[in-house]
Amino acid sequence: MPNIAEEFKSFVEAYPSYRETWPIDDMRSREFARLDESGETYLDFEKAAPYGRSQLRCFTRSLARTVMCPPNYSSSDSFHKKIEHCKRRFLRFFGADHEEYALLFTSARSKAVHMISNHYDFSGDSQLLLAEDSHRAAASLVRHAKQQGGQVDYIPLDQQTLTLDEKRLLEQLDAPAPHNGRRLLIFPAQSSLSGVRHPLATISLAQQRGWQVCLDATSYAPTAPLNMSRYHPEFLIVAFHKMLYLPTSLYALIIKRSALADLRHHQSEEHKKELLAAEEHTAEHPAGHRHHGPRLASENLDIANVQALELGLDMLRDVSYRAIDERTQCLTRWLTGKLHSLRHRNRQPAVILYGPMQDSVPHGPVIALNFKNAEGQIIPPETLSPLLDEAHIVLGKIDRSASGLHSAAIEGEASAEAAEQQRYWRLSLGICSNFPDVFKFWQLCKQIATEFSQRTAS
Repeated sequence: MPNIAEEFKSFVEAYPSYRETWPIDDMRSREFARLDESGETYLDFEKAAPYGRSQLRCFTRSLARTVMCPPNYSSSDSFHKKIEHCKRRFLRFFGADHEEYALLFTSARSKAVHMISNHYDFSGDSQLLLAEDSHRAAASLVRHAKQQGGQVDYIPLDQQTLTLDEKRLLEQLDAPAPHNGRRLLIFPAQSSLSGVRHPLATISLAQQRGWQVCLDATSYAPTAPLNMSRYHPEFLIVAFHKMLYLPTSLYALIIKRSALADLRHHQSEEHKKELLAAEEHTAEHPAGHRHHGPRLASENLDIANVQALELGLDMLRDVSYRAIDERTQCLTRWLTGKLHSLRHRNRQPAVILYGPMQDSVPHGPVIALNFKNAEGQIIPPETLSPLLDEAHIVLGKIDRSASGLHSAAIEGEASAEAAEQQRYWRLSLGICSNFPDVFKFWQLCKQIATEFSQRTAS
């Protein structure tokens, strides 16, 4: 068994910026000590992030003091004040100005997208443009656009880097504007499968050409800084449970108020209450003037969720997302290099990686992979599940047929195998990941390579 201290020394020599992220180790020992105490290695942050100890403690204390009222309690003024305060804090967290943006809470990414599709007018010669690695949640937008006669097109990915094809993107953005319609671009800031990060400058690039933009930041926001005072998409989707688990399954759709007014203008009576509450509300603003505007109807947001979100924002307030980004980048690059070099005794690759290998490609802390035996055959994930369980390693398992992602999103290092393989592993790092986490997984990978080399030999 290699000495982890020696390996760590070599690691920080190769990635010296990792040393600057030591406050995250303090936070882990303070807030996430149960991960080390339980011996469990958590590598599925793309699914959800663990909650912090102080967040849970304050949350349970808050629940103990709260009388859980029936649903009609949500119509009270005090509850609305709590929601509005929570919304403003959430907007400030992403650098969004309350004067420019409104916020809607919902329970799923698909529901956030569905909210847009229900009210977006794709009639006439409107255009919808999506990145090929857009999440399956975008399907409702595609369906709605086609039903209304709009044109739907996809931005292809570069087959080597899995980044947006820049030449084709510019051609599509520069296409003649519709005479009687609107144009909407939707793309992920970070692919939930390949981990590739698409340039946020695409937002202004599209807006300068008359497009509205919906940015899916559910995979990007948990580990990278996102400042909406610099980038101003019309729509932004984020997932709080991927940042901290409490509250569970809470998404936010952040809408530019100018786009909100446009949606309200085009909406049908059938959908009016779904997006906007019937009444108007008045809110006092710092400048001292009164602002009259629509109140967004947040789905399934009870007092417990509001309190959990507030406590989560308290905990994240002192977290450096630049440090999280730098740390997870270092860990991902180290592990990717190790996996790429892992060989069986006959020198055949032991791992297939689905995604770009170039360090020059902006990439989040996500690795999609499968294991191979010495004969080059992919080992079914269910065959390896007992080994991961025995090692107490939690890893994401993805079924490509259910992922809804375009095929190009996994056609990186070995497109032929990827095209045939329907299931694969997805490793993802997050807010409290550290070197022992990836080191332990690396040791298991070597064990798998050794074991299946021996099986083939026998």
